[in-house]
Amino acid sequence: MGSFDNMFKAVSKKTKKDSNTAVFKPGDINIKSNIPWSIRTGLPELDFNMGKPGWPAGRCVELFGFEHSGKTTLGYHAIAEAQRMGGSAWFLDTEKSWDELRAMDCGVDPDYHLGIGDPDSVDAMFRQIQYILEAREEDNDGKPLVIVVDSVTGAATEGMKAKTIGEIEKIAQDAKTIRGGIRRIQPDIAGLNINLFMINHATANITANKYAKQSDSSGGHSIKLAATVRCSMKHAGWITDKDKIKRLGQKISLKIEKLKGSQLDYPEVQDTPLLNTVGFDTTESLLRAAIKSGWVEHKKGSQAYKLYDEEFARVAWPDVVFSRGGIDKAYTEWIDWCIEDGCMTRWGRGLE
Repeated sequence: MGSFDNMFKAVSKKTKKDSNTAVFKPGDINIKSNIPWSIRTGLPELDFNMGKPGWPAGRCVELFGFEHSGKTTLGYHAIAEAQRMGGSAWFLDTEKSWDELRAMDCGVDPDYHLGIGDPDSVDAMFRQIQYILEAREEDNDGKPLVIVVDSVTGAATEGMKAKTIGEIEKIAQDAKTIRGGIRRIQPDIAGLNINLFMINHATANITANKYAKQSDSSGGHSIKLAATVRCSMKHAGWITDKDKIKRLGQKISLKIEKLKGSQLDYPEVQDTPLLNTVGFDTTESLLRAAIKSGWVEHKKGSQAYKLYDEEFARVAWPDVVFSRGGIDKAYTEWIDWCIEDGCMTRWGRGLE
């Protein structure tokens, strides 16, 4: 034991002279693999199916899918959750898709600690992320910071922009630029406990047979390798009024295709409502998750629901949520119950 202590001290002493490395003992809170908190996804059913409440701090999350699949909306919800926790956010808009009214529908406060970036190339996008990281390092308030990139493959590289239309581009030039950018920022993302969301497009796998995976994300393998969580999203149908004339929203299916540290087999959420007025319907998702977890008792085919000693009808669920202090408090109360019950575990020290 003494021999190891002497060795650790010697290595630690030499390491202090090298700014590119560090050594720690297990349990040290400064280890970059520690996850100090998580921010809720805004979809309790997704939290429950992942087995952990929310997106982990200090990690990269990839949200990918075809058009009309709710990727940007889920990014807005992440920003709203960071603001709810007293944190801040950046939205890097390579596709010129920022919609302030839509973001407000999802709970985002445009006047509270929110910046909009407008990079015109992949290279500029990564430089802008680097500037944010440097500013965070100089003035770190210890609160959540979310960076949403919409989208990581939505702009050309500077090398491509320098060429004329029709000029041959080097093979995989975009992927190489993305790989280099991710390698540069990933250690600081972890060290500064930043939630980085990379929204990405899906590409069809035209060579796949019906039993194989039909689509994947673009931009090469570097995003897949860097992401702690990869969430595939797809449009699953429209929600209309009773006359089937006016579209009120759509149904979205989400599948977690990568979740480091989880023993679950590809958690999936089917047909979750995404409404035109509020984004993802957190209240409806909470009821579904509450039934799955056992927080709300409900027998299949029955019209009766029960939360603790309170019985209610299905249509009265919004009133039950309101009576418990609103959706934010009910959402947090349900997470705490799940942690205590053992049906979910926290990523790190927990929501703060």
